[in-house]
Amino acid sequence: MRKIIIFVFITAWAALAQGCGNLLEEPGREPTLEQKMRGVWMVGGLSANNIFVPVAQVDLYDPVRNVWYPAVTSLPTPVSFAGTASCNGKIFVAGGFDNAGNPTQLLQIYDAALNTWTYGATLTGTGVTERANIDLVAAGDYLYYAGGTNSIYTSYTVQTNNRVYEYNTLTDGPWNEKIPNPAVGSTSRSNMSLLEFGNVINLLAGRSAVATLPTSANHYGYSIGADGETSLTEVLLNSTLLTRESTAAVVYKPTSGTPKIIMIGGFYPITGTTGSYIFYTSASPNIVGINSVYYLDFPFCSPSVWTPASAYPDNLGAMSAVISGSTIFCFGGASSNTTTLTPQASNGVYALNCEELLTGTWVAQADMPVARFGHTAVMIRQ
Repeated sequence: MRKIIIFVFITAWAALAQGCGNLLEEPGREPTLEQKMRGVWMVGGLSANNIFVPVAQVDLYDPVRNVWYPAVTSLPTPVSFAGTASCNGKIFVAGGFDNAGNPTQLLQIYDAALNTWTYGATLTGTGVTERANIDLVAAGDYLYYAGGTNSIYTSYTVQTNNRVYEYNTLTDGPWNEKIPNPAVGSTSRSNMSLLEFGNVINLLAGRSAVATLPTSANHYGYSIGADGETSLTEVLLNSTLLTRESTAAVVYKPTSGTPKIIMIGGFYPITGTTGSYIFYTSASPNIVGINSVYYLDFPFCSPSVWTPASAYPDNLGAMSAVISGSTIFCFGGASSNTTTLTPQASNGVYALNCEELLTGTWVAQADMPVARFGHTAVMIRQ
């Protein structure tokens, strides 16, 4: 019953949002601590095709009331295409492109209860360098990332040492390089999605290190406990319908029933881009946003198969998504004109009941205060 009540409540607010546009609290009103803890934070990204102007303001969305609190705080160092995750009541923002188009080594930490920012241990150490186009995932008291790019936005250099990196949030690091992945090339990608379930990190899709093969069909499982590749056969994204990069991905963990990995949108095909910023090009571009949605049932390995779900309303990549209750929320993203390669940032928000992946309808929610792509939507994890 609880799941049904939550979804109906959200859907009712969604209907109101469609008629009223943005639902914003009256000027000067601050979100409560409860709203901060249950809300979705929009961090970083770009609002236009300008790598030199990352979005500084951090907006908060309340999925229960379908309202936005714009500019609750601001990133000390604005970044795009960074890795963002939450652990122990804080939000961690690792790397990303700065306002000069360079990847950073910064770790920015936001304490939602205190409304304060600090800097943590930089991305330094054995094999650890400045990084952009990464995803960050929390497991226990630790954060993890892999792959990414370490070059200025106009060139494309992928981290190719096939390592996973670990950070202890309780001791502020340092960043530790984990053992090599025995599956050569599995983490030599950028713009992957990292998802943790059962102490295993699933590394999905992404952009290959090989310029002529820009998208990757890989799906690799890293066991935190074993500190290495799982012994399972993860299900690859080995078709043109599945292959993608910059996809929005989440793990749905129902109170009962089968957990699922869900992928929404992304870019495919991708040709003509020559920079680590995907929309930088000196050749004939062909970067296409897609609207296909697929899910994979636990245990996320054979004999499970990727199953098509209800298509997303727009053809977008570089979105971000979260699960709140039994509802998946997707935020922003970019489409592109394949002739001029001018990405159009979206301020759209859509929600879908995870119990109705096959037949459900994506429902429009209140628009984002600022259109974004290359950003992260994150919820506070205690």
